[in-house]
Amino acid sequence: MSLGGLEEKKYVDALLCQRLRCVNIDPSIVEFVNKYSKGNPFVCVEVVRTLSDRGMLEYKETLSSSTTGRLGTCILAKGVILRNLKLPTSIRSLLTMRLDHLPASELLVSKLASVLGVQFDREALFHIFEVEGGGAYRFGSALLSLEKKGIICETTGVYSMLQFTSPMLQEACLRTMSLELRASIHLNIAAYYEKVLLEMEYSPGDKVTEIPVPGENDSNPLQSPRRRGGSKDLSYYRSPFEQVGWHCTKAVLNSETCPVEAAENALQYLASRMNNLKEDCPEPVRKKFISDAVSIGRRYESALSILLQDDFQGKALWNIIHPKIQVNVCIYPEMAICFSLGGAKNYEERWYMPL
Repeated sequence: MSLGGLEEKKYVDALLCQRLRCVNIDPSIVEFVNKYSKGNPFVCVEVVRTLSDRGMLEYKETLSSSTTGRLGTCILAKGVILRNLKLPTSIRSLLTMRLDHLPASELLVSKLASVLGVQFDREALFHIFEVEGGGAYRFGSALLSLEKKGIICETTGVYSMLQFTSPMLQEACLRTMSLELRASIHLNIAAYYEKVLLEMEYSPGDKVTEIPVPGENDSNPLQSPRRRGGSKDLSYYRSPFEQVGWHCTKAVLNSETCPVEAAENALQYLASRMNNLKEDCPEPVRKKFISDAVSIGRRYESALSILLQDDFQGKALWNIIHPKIQVNVCIYPEMAICFSLGGAKNYEERWYMPL
């Protein structure tokens, strides 16, 4: 017997108020929990319990709270960003147990798909499945079985697009793998999209059919997958050129042993994204791009020269991250060479300091 979830947000609102013993609750919290849980009462309770236990919630006294004996209006604590919440341990354990019972080929498909994101391209998944030794003949049956088990489903209107039935399943699959393994898979995915670019004879300025990939918080289970045809917001989609940069970025952030070329692609991608940010872009998003660039620059110093060979957007990112990573770059007619800072006292001296 299959039981449905809470179909309307008002029921989620009532459940959360009951569990928190409050009079009212901030609508943004209800919206967040509803999207996260897909209306599953158990997940609703576990998520709000996690928020409460971690001190992410506060209460404002109201007139009705004094008469009912309940707490006031539940709101988010200052500085809390809901999308940063990780899957509660209790839910992750249950999902992991479910995944552990999958046959090997189905588990491999699930893990590879989770690296692609909540929503992913069927052809990309098939290619990575072959590269990882899954065997082409097993792919179709494994995918069909996962659809029957309610783990993966097709998106509306596009046959080639698939998605996890729940963002929680995607995160649970992702967290069963080590960071090094994820980095390896990201590099294989980037190689696949580089091949796509070559076949398309694509250059960054060309207009091409956009392919969905995760957004900036791809591994975040709180983001519901957008559906092509269901929304006119195409910010969720990235061109194949951007796919390469995005997956290279994820790879070098997860590993310190990636090829330098991957780090160069990642820095170029971050420079492009920084340059295209809108003025009203949330500050945490901007800071995330900068912190990622700094992290990559510190661990892959030799890749930093790509920013100075790039156009304006590359140099703009360099000017932001240079004071934070303390490296020195010498400019030669045909190449830029990076090396660790060694005694230079001012910016100009660091910039042109000879070997």
